[in-house]
Amino acid sequence: LLFAFTAFWAYIAFSQFMLMWYANLPEETIWYAERNRAAWRVVSLVLLMGHFVLPFFFLMSRHIKRRLPLLVGAAVWMLVAHYIDIYWLVMPALGTDAAVPHLIDGALLVGLGGLFVAAFVWITLRSALIPVRDPRLGESLTFENA
Repeated sequence: LLFAFTAFWAYIAFSQFMLMWYANLPEETIWYAERNRAAWRVVSLVLLMGHFVLPFFFLMSRHIKRRLPLLVGAAVWMLVAHYIDIYWLVMPALGTDAAVPHLIDGALLVGLGGLFVAAFVWITLRSALIPVRDPRLGESLTFENA
């Protein structure tokens, strides 16, 4: 799924860019013109490499997708890249001339992440995480896909 959504993100981003470029409407192309200035151009290239190219080739290997630590690392990388993507989508519209994160950006990320973890823990403590009275539970826990 991580590999599929990496390709899907690139497809959606390119499709949106191509439609705006082909239509050549000034009210639409100014959106990309703002993000093509000096500081935001670097962020655009970082997004292209970090949100699509590197994860795409990294996740192509079956070996990597079957090793949990490598897959967790790729997932964390994609979360960071997605955060940069959302920052790239929002901040130029607010009139900032450079891609400089502020303290409130990090505080908001930590606060919302803490709320998510608290809600996740609260929900998972209320229900069983493994099937109760499953006759094949032992077999499924020791299964390994070769």
